[in-house]
Amino acid sequence: MMRWMIMLAASAAIGTLRFASAATGIAVTPGVPVSFDMPAGSVTTSYYIDVADTNAADMLITLDAADNTDVDVLVRYGTPFGTAWLPGGAGGAIDYELLLRYSQYLSASPTSSERIHVTRASAQPLRGGPWYVAVVNGSPQATTVTLTAHLSEEATDAGIQVDFGSADAGCDIAPWNDPTPATPVGGNPGTTLGQQRRNALLHATELLSAQIRSPVPITLQACWQHQGGTSNRATLANARPTYITRGDIGFAAPWLPLRNTWYTIAATARLGGTSSCALLAAPCGTTDIVATFNSDIGTPGVLGGARFYLGLDPGAGSGDIADFVSVAMHEISHGLGFLGLVNLDDSQAAVGARFSGVGESGFEPPGYDDAYSKQVAIVPLPASEGLYLPFLSPQASDADRADALVSVTGLRWLGDAAVDSPSNPNAGPAPFNFPFLYAPCDRGPLPSDSCATEPGSTLSHLDQPGELMNAIYSGTSRSLGLAAPMLAAVGWNSAPAEIPHFTQPMPSNWYDPTHSGHGIDLRRLIADPQFGDVYYVVFYTYDNTGQPDVFTSVGRLVDGVFVSGPDDYGHSLQHVRYDAVNRRSVLDPSTGGTIVIDFNQAASAPACRSGNRSDAPQLAVMDWSVDGVGAQWCMQPIVPTSQHPVPDFNGLWYAGSSDSGWGVSILDVDKSPARSHLTTVVYYPDAQGALRWAIGERAQSPATRSSVAFSSWSSGTTSVAIPQANA
Repeated sequence: MMRWMIMLAASAAIGTLRFASAATGIAVTPGVPVSFDMPAGSVTTSYYIDVADTNAADMLITLDAADNTDVDVLVRYGTPFGTAWLPGGAGGAIDYELLLRYSQYLSASPTSSERIHVTRASAQPLRGGPWYVAVVNGSPQATTVTLTAHLSEEATDAGIQVDFGSADAGCDIAPWNDPTPATPVGGNPGTTLGQQRRNALLHATELLSAQIRSPVPITLQACWQHQGGTSNRATLANARPTYITRGDIGFAAPWLPLRNTWYTIAATARLGGTSSCALLAAPCGTTDIVATFNSDIGTPGVLGGARFYLGLDPGAGSGDIADFVSVAMHEISHGLGFLGLVNLDDSQAAVGARFSGVGESGFEPPGYDDAYSKQVAIVPLPASEGLYLPFLSPQASDADRADALVSVTGLRWLGDAAVDSPSNPNAGPAPFNFPFLYAPCDRGPLPSDSCATEPGSTLSHLDQPGELMNAIYSGTSRSLGLAAPMLAAVGWNSAPAEIPHFTQPMPSNWYDPTHSGHGIDLRRLIADPQFGDVYYVVFYTYDNTGQPDVFTSVGRLVDGVFVSGPDDYGHSLQHVRYDAVNRRSVLDPSTGGTIVIDFNQAASAPACRSGNRSDAPQLAVMDWSVDGVGAQWCMQPIVPTSQHPVPDFNGLWYAGSSDSGWGVSILDVDKSPARSHLTTVVYYPDAQGALRWAIGERAQSPATRSSVAFSSWSSGTTSVAIPQANA
């Protein structure tokens, strides 16, 4: 069973820090180390790296602390960390979790040395301009740190590091040290069987690393295990990622190009430019990939006693069944990310279900996408020009995926880089030019038996002549071939990446149609291109007795995500009450919560697969909690900008400083040239000062739009009467 973990910053438990320095705008020249003191429990955002070399292919940022003190480094491009707005301001307190929301790269291992590689292929690609750095000393002792930036015009290749010595219950390492004498073969100078096996695996990693070129080391645990076999069929080897990871609204991972999507740990580390230990709450020293070879190969009764060919030069000797180097490259590629994660075993869950990482099987709904399966297509048979369905599209059900997985020729790869690759022999318009994936119909002995998948093989292999990643070994291949552009699509791309675009949300009332009794009013208060625009959010919902209730939040839009720092009571979603004497709202410290709203790639979030969202002009995922109870909702604007009438009364209205404790949200919709629709949400205090909400609506003609009055509002469980007022 595969282990999994959700993307989580390793040092997120640090909590509140103090600023080490109020100074700002201190430039770090590449190649010139800068040393400075860091008090215990402190942070500084004073430094930035000015990249002037537009030909640089790799920037390595290093941070080293004295006395083995645990320090972290966070990096973002173009605009500073928003410390002027963070709670406490300059010289005050800063919440580490909020600091993480500003970061685009992170190295937070439990060590005194941190490393981040940023390349032109990174999700936030290397380019000229300022790269702002936050340095955190979360330890209880002061230290001196040294910050250095190194620029290189050559892409770094850190290679694959092999661990031959870590045995466990499923990992036999004795065959790597087998003293049986062996004659050197095919350029392999080993004189024992164990030496030759180690040499062959190291050669495979060298060939593979030269084709993928990772700036951070990939680590591999090398194992053997008795896997048996028959005279004509046997598993040669298998491999898996040690962990799979994802980033979502709860655990931001901006170094991953796709949100709400599983990646292998090796791909995650490569995209993040640092080790998995520095990115995740994962044990340092854990390898990224485990590769296990069948120790029964070469024994009587298994494939006629045929052995692995252990030569470093391509070829196969007499009595050899398979090229060990090719087999090793194939299996390690699975660990890199050549791996689909939808369910293939009907004894665990519905075949075709997305992997969730929840429950005994890991396939409890709703599940998340994975980077590999997002590149797969379902092709109806017989194939017709232009007709295909993305494997993980909202229109594809588990049953549709299950049928495609045993369709033989109806499962294809649609990623452009592989389709356009010279290695792709398929021609014609889409989907005829899509490479074939392995989708066998494993049928029982009776003609009436239904097809079944081959867990471990179906989906995660090619079915193209001569390819390294075919399901069945058919000859020596030491080139990734089509697998190279396919791996590029799941985290191993070395081509320059596009500069990311972050969504600008519509100012409107937003709601989730599956939770239509609640909503938010989202309004921009201040345009701030430096630290992020300031937004005001009113969340109208219900309390635990069913009474209408209101919460508010003020925060910034950081890279397309609304984030708000905690107040003195730890709440970023505040509950307010009405002070009738002073005619203003005051903070209620007895209750509150948190809120984050992500406007990027929301359609891929599990919450947005509930209901039909095809007509939504924008989508967002809202993660909220109140007093420890919360959820993730898929939000969309109630009134898109295109439906605002003229004059436009949409917005959040209140009585100003003379009476700031209540207000109204106006939703004015242009339904037709002769008719519009006005909905008003009123936020008002009850007799005890609790802020409630009520809603009223009516159709109106153009002649009456400028003077509309309501005398009563419905609030779900209450109906209130208030004086008439012109809108």
